[in-house]
Amino acid sequence: MLLFFGLSVLLFKLPAQYPLIALLFFTFVMTTAVLVSLEMASVFGVLVTLIVLGGVGILKGQDKAWLAGQIVLLWAGIFMTQRFNRARGRK
Repeated sequence: MLLFFGLSVLLFKLPAQYPLIALLFFTFVMTTAVLVSLEMASVFGVLVTLIVLGGVGILKGQDKAWLAGQIVLLWAGIFMTQRFNRARGRK
C-alpha cells in the first residue's frame, strides 16, 4: 500500500511524467496479482483505472490513446492471472 501511495504522490509532484507513472501503476497491479492476491490487485486495479481515466481527460494526442489502451491491458492482465490461478488449482 505504501508503494501505491508513493506513486500517487509522485504523480501529483511530476504531472509531466504521467504516462511513465501510469506504467509503474500497471506494473504494481500486475505484480500484486501474481505475488500477493488477486483480490488486492482488483482493488488497486479499480483505483488505477480511476487515476488513468483522469489522465485521459487531461492529456492530448498519442498519450491519451496509450493510456486508454493501458486500461484494457490492465484488466486483461488481471483476467488472465485469474484464469492462470484457477488452472493451477490456486484460489
